[in-house]
Amino acid sequence: MDWLSGWKYRKSHVIKGSSAGDVTDYQIRITVHYGSGTDNGEHVYLNGKCRSDFGDVRFTADDGVTELPYWIEEKVDGDYAIFWVKVPYIPADPNTTTIYIYYGNPNATTTSNGDATFIFFDDFLGTSLDTNKWTRRTKGTAYLTIEDSICKLSTPVGTENQQHIMSKIGIGLNGAMHIKYKMLAPYEVFLALASSYDTTKYFLPADDYIMGRRSYRSGFPSNFVVSINDVQQAEVNVANPSYNVWYIEEFRLKDGKQQNTRDDTILATHTVSGMPSETYYVFIGEVSAYDASFEVWIDYVFLRKWVDPEPAHDVWGTEEVSPQQI
Repeated sequence: MDWLSGWKYRKSHVIKGSSAGDVTDYQIRITVHYGSGTDNGEHVYLNGKCRSDFGDVRFTADDGVTELPYWIEEKVDGDYAIFWVKVPYIPADPNTTTIYIYYGNPNATTTSNGDATFIFFDDFLGTSLDTNKWTRRTKGTAYLTIEDSICKLSTPVGTENQQHIMSKIGIGLNGAMHIKYKMLAPYEVFLALASSYDTTKYFLPADDYIMGRRSYRSGFPSNFVVSINDVQQAEVNVANPSYNVWYIEEFRLKDGKQQNTRDDTILATHTVSGMPSETYYVFIGEVSAYDASFEVWIDYVFLRKWVDPEPAHDVWGTEEVSPQQI
């Protein structure tokens, strides 16, 4: 089998297919550890043989040389890094596919690229909102700033102060919205998958989003909200997170199933009938009040594919050394 030129080490990794069927361009999460340990599930250990900043980590298809797009969600140099890898094809269960992780190239630097990995992606680089990715609407006084790769939305006290941003790319019924956010001041905020792309509205009434979070002054977020164009609606109470704390949430769709997770813990699952086959967009909106302001920070957001059950991590191969460097 061919070998990725310039890399000294690699391990194979088998991914088991989903009983929901085969998938294409599916994003798989892999946690790469710098030190030693036993490879298991999504966790792989490189025994100090990669760069401490993980800049030389690469993934390839089963041919050993076709590089796969990836994005690093989080890392601590010399400790671990969380990668999302786009795998071109995973057959249905009980079949499998194999990918490779390469490491051990001191001259390589990261090629992490969220736009190439996900359906929609933004980690808010630069100093202004990317209008190729987002539509923004405002009413009254509303502020949006981007600093240190954080999108900061705020509205001051006042009943006419509203704004939203909405992605220009969406997903269908088999997908998930993944968002890292922090609330600083509450009144009413939407983090949602919107079932209609209507830029004439400043915020979404209940029948215009399929699922997400809608906050109230009494606590954010107060409910896991499910809505399907008046077909069926439900609100499921979940534990409120704290203010000034970063959280990662996913809002997942699979045909008639909707699921919400926070920091990898499932908060609620809801099954409905009659879900329309539409495109669903990322919607982040805010409404202030006569006696309350609003502020939320977004670190990053992306749309990925999601099926239930997801393809599963299987066995990791033993470390191989490049034939050219033995």
